[in-house]
Amino acid sequence: MTEEKLARKANAAFFNPMGPSYSQQVNTWSTRIVDKMSFDEHKTYADAVKSCRFYFRHEPIVWSVITKMTDLAINDLVVKTEGSVTKTEKQIFEALSRDMLQFFRKCALEYLTTGLVVPEITFTRIGQKEIRDKGVQRINSMLYPTDMWLRDAKDIEIKRPFITSKESYFLIIPEEAVWFIKTGGEYPDGSKDIELYKEIVRLYPDLYVK
Repeated sequence: MTEEKLARKANAAFFNPMGPSYSQQVNTWSTRIVDKMSFDEHKTYADAVKSCRFYFRHEPIVWSVITKMTDLAINDLVVKTEGSVTKTEKQIFEALSRDMLQFFRKCALEYLTTGLVVPEITFTRIGQKEIRDKGVQRINSMLYPTDMWLRDAKDIEIKRPFITSKESYFLIIPEEAVWFIKTGGEYPDGSKDIELYKEIVRLYPDLYVK
C-alpha cells in the first residue's frame, strides 16, 4: 500500500461514532484543538500517524475500544508442549511468554493506532543467575531477548517503486540523532552519553561518521 493510500485510509477513519452532537455533550474537543486538526490535509503517512495518536489520546470512546481490543487479543500465552520438548525447553518457552506478553500488548496497541509496527529486539547472552531467576534449570548460559521496543511509526517513510508492487520502507533519522552521531555522543544541549554512542556504533556501523 502506498503512502498516499495509507494517508487516505487514515483520513477516512476520522469520524464521530455518536453523531455530530456527541462532542458537544461530553465537551471532548475545544474549538482551538479542532481548528488545528485539519484532518483532510494529510499528505504523508507521518501526518496521519500524528493525528491518529492525538485522536486516540483525546477521544474517550476510541481510547476505550482500542485498549479493550488489545486486552482481549493479548491476554495470555499458553505453552502446550507435552511430550514434544524437554522440561528445560518448556521452562524457556514459559519464561519467554511471560517476558514478551507486555511487548505483544504494545505491538497490538501500536498496530491498532497507527497501522504499522516495526519491532526491535536485542538478544544478549545471560548468565546462570538471570536464567535461574526466570525459572529455567540445567543450563547456565543462553541468548535471550533482553531489550524489546518499537520504532516510532512516524519515522518510517513508505515508498512504492515503479518497477514492482512491493513498497519500500525507509527509516528517517531524526536530526537530533544525526547530531549525536556526528559529535561522538554529544547532545545539542552539551550533555554527553559516550556509552550510548558506542552502542549505536556497534549496532549500526553504517551510521558512523568519521
